[in-house]
Amino acid sequence: LVLLSLFVMIVAYGEDRAVRVESAMRRMRVGQFALWDMGGIAPNQPLATALRGGLRDIAVTKDGRVVGMLWRNRLLAELGSAANGRTVAEAMEPDPITVDADMPIHDVQRLMDEQGRWAVPVLEAGMYRGIFTGDRFLHIYRQLSPDPVRSLRELLDRGPLARLRA
Repeated sequence: LVLLSLFVMIVAYGEDRAVRVESAMRRMRVGQFALWDMGGIAPNQPLATALRGGLRDIAVTKDGRVVGMLWRNRLLAELGSAANGRTVAEAMEPDPITVDADMPIHDVQRLMDEQGRWAVPVLEAGMYRGIFTGDRFLHIYRQLSPDPVRSLRELLDRGPLARLRA
């Protein structure tokens, strides 16, 4: 009976934690967490220019509007082959999925998961604002959902048991 009670408490704690994290992510807007990447890259730029900020997924923009996405895997493949003289427009995926800056992080993550995308451009009033990535989502998730084992250790280290050990 004690084990059953312990099991129910652990499951209830996990469920409560999941509900709190989801609720927080529904209140947070993706625009707050979009990463500015110097405005993306123009479609007429040489492919090698896309590496200027390091290897990453990058939005392709023209006059502040998103016209495509240049995925890091595609960039590597293109640069590994005969990419001399090729432009970003030749390697980009045209008309990518975009999200509005006011969209909840929870909904953006679900969309990214459904579409199999690791990054999405974030728009504000139709203009490019930044990019939201899976890495950024994981960072936010970890901030909202700290490791319960570490929290328990910290509690024990500063609680009544810590005074007994001293």
